[in-house]
Amino acid sequence: MSKKQSKLLAALLALALIFGAFSPSALAADDPYTDGAAITKVLKVPIGTQLPAEINFEFEITPVSVDSAAFNGTNMPDFGNATLSYPADLLVLSAEAVSEGLTNPYTENGITYYILETGDILSLISGSWQSAGKYEYKITEKADTFSLNSYSPAENFTEGMAWSGAEYSMFVFVVESEDSPGTFYIDGIGVVKTKNDDGEDAGNAKVHVITPGGDDTEYFWSQIIFENAYWKTPDGDPGDPDTNDASLNVSKEIGGSAIVDEDYNRFFSFAMSVTPPSIIPVDELPDYFAAFVVDVDGSIVTSLSDYAEAGSIGTIAAGQPQAGTEFIKFVPGEVCSFKLKPGQSLIFMDTPVGTAYEITESANPYFQPSYQITTSSVSAGQVHGSTSQSLSTGKEYTGEGQGMLVNLAAFLNICDFNPETGLASLPLYGMSLLGIAAYAVYSAAKSYGKKDPDTNS
Repeated sequence: MSKKQSKLLAALLALALIFGAFSPSALAADDPYTDGAAITKVLKVPIGTQLPAEINFEFEITPVSVDSAAFNGTNMPDFGNATLSYPADLLVLSAEAVSEGLTNPYTENGITYYILETGDILSLISGSWQSAGKYEYKITEKADTFSLNSYSPAENFTEGMAWSGAEYSMFVFVVESEDSPGTFYIDGIGVVKTKNDDGEDAGNAKVHVITPGGDDTEYFWSQIIFENAYWKTPDGDPGDPDTNDASLNVSKEIGGSAIVDEDYNRFFSFAMSVTPPSIIPVDELPDYFAAFVVDVDGSIVTSLSDYAEAGSIGTIAAGQPQAGTEFIKFVPGEVCSFKLKPGQSLIFMDTPVGTAYEITESANPYFQPSYQITTSSVSAGQVHGSTSQSLSTGKEYTGEGQGMLVNLAAFLNICDFNPETGLASLPLYGMSLLGIAAYAVYSAAKSYGKKDPDTNS
């Protein structure tokens, strides 16, 4: 073989290698989108609320258009509905999310959040892509997929659910395969949010993370999010107060070796705020919560002029079982003052589960205050204040259940004689009596020491 022929053969071999390396079988031109897309449900529940055994959610993925042509029933694939169920679809967090301190569920500001996530919703596509183009779908949540208040009447509460009104537009970009001309595949996905959970316009905000499990760096679940709120309200009747139906109770007691009979007739002053869970719509709440004073014998005190300011007192309307009985009005989120005698209680009938409350007892000379909080029949330790000082509970939350001992803030004031000082721990009435006695002795002694001007002694 001549040198010229050898060079020509080498060139032909090189060309064969080059064309072979770039053949469709060696370097495919297709690059389909495979990351998927998921829907996330954020279920918001007041702290202390027990969820039903199962709650189901359903989402519709509705065809809208392909390019400029509206869906006509055949020109674009349909999707089956996506479903989620609690607790089966509660999201299992990644190791990275756990290392960041995340939990599922988690609680913030009195609200517990449950995160549920679907698998890849692209697996729900029914049919095939008929042409390249931009396919638009609308994603919404179906309402009323969970039957509220289907429990036994013995549960004694009413359920509420705020369904999500959010809407998303999902754009599926489809291209023709270069490997298999005449077939089509998904090249990419884009999602924008068109309505917020309250149904208001969301301004087509771009959703940056749509994949199942999020991006595992900044987001740990898909941001195609639908938020729902679920709550419970006890069935106590403010028109017919009954201690067995109390949803919250504030009680007052005193004790100690220096207590005198008069102490049981004195009033102790309180200031209290009651704030229902923030997730409950305003139109689902009363203008105020009615609170009733329960006397030592368990009866409802019917006249409260000595217990609260006139502007804070309301009256059960005519036609109700206990018409004419007075109550103290607690406007949600506002502080209201009231008084109780030892052995009395202040009860609420219909505060929702997870209601926040804060109580401050005013200072009482020579009494050491304390309180103990019970939530859903579970009692915390007793908290003691300083003698002659006020004491506040800080923010507490009601739990489930009804009755005088179920959700309870029990205030106990102690007054004991202090042997080191003799008087330091005596109650106010005892101090007063001692003062009167001392003054009487002093006056008698002074009178005895005066000389009679009519005598010579």
